[in-house]
Order: sequence, then structure tokens, then C-alpha cells
Amino acid sequence: MGRMLLAQKTDAELDAFVERTTLERFTDKTISDKAELKRAILQARQQGYAIVDQELDSGLRSLAVPAFDANGELIGAINISTNAARIDHDTLLERYLPLLQGKARQIRANVS
Repeated sequence: MGRMLLAQKTDAELDAFVERTTLERFTDKTISDKAELKRAILQARQQGYAIVDQELDSGLRSLAVPAFDANGELIGAINISTNAARIDHDTLLERYLPLLQGKARQIRANVS
């Protein structure tokens, strides 16, 4: 969710965040390079969703989308997490992303 929330920041806010952040490696898949982290956040912005695949904990895969109110203001993000051995990357995108996006649309329609 953090990556998705950061994707909603302005470029200047994102640059300031990345600059002041100390990156810590949790697994061999953790992004530990600031330029690579910024690219991942910008990709999430462009896609409208973020996947973090075993970067925080081995075997943990998560998918997040932003949540907006009826006025288009960011109010948070929603996500699902799963065991990477149970749900592969393609299934996460094909089956679960549309469900999350639908819930985000419901939030937008019902929160003013």
C-alpha cells in the first residue's frame, strides 16, 4: 500500500521522500536502490496498482490500489496479500486486481 500511496504524490514530494529515505534489505528481492525504488513507484502510478513480490518477507506477495473519495481526493489504499506459492503473479493480476479495482470504485461512489 505504501508504494501505491507514494505514487499519488507530486514528483517533487516523491523526490524528497526518496532522497530522505534509508532503504533496508529484508529479502534478496527487496529494492535497495533509490533510483529503482522511484522507478517502481512511478510504474505503480502509471499502472494504477502496485505489486510487491517477496520484498518484505519471503513468500509474501501483495497487490494494492488507491482509494479515492467521490471528489477524487486520495483517502488511502486497499490491498490483498497472499502466499506467493499459492497465487502466482499472473493470477494476482487477472483474478484479484479487477476485484480490488471494483472495491475501490465502490469506495469512491460511497464516500464523500
